[in-house]
Amino acid sequence: MHLGAYAWVCARASVAPGINLGEGAVLGLGSVATRDLDPWSVYAGVPAVKIKERKRPVAAEDHTA
Repeated sequence: MHLGAYAWVCARASVAPGINLGEGAVLGLGSVATRDLDPWSVYAGVPAVKIKERKRPVAAEDHTA
């Protein structure tokens, strides 16, 4: 299993062996991840399915004036 930076696994959620959670991925309450989760996406259900995309935060040093 690999948890990317900023990835969240909510309470009572389960992740199957060998599954990768991309950077910023969220696995919702009580969900079961049976496949890799795309970066910056929200998943829910049994088995977990993508329900929406997340906005990727922009770091202060990425801003150009």
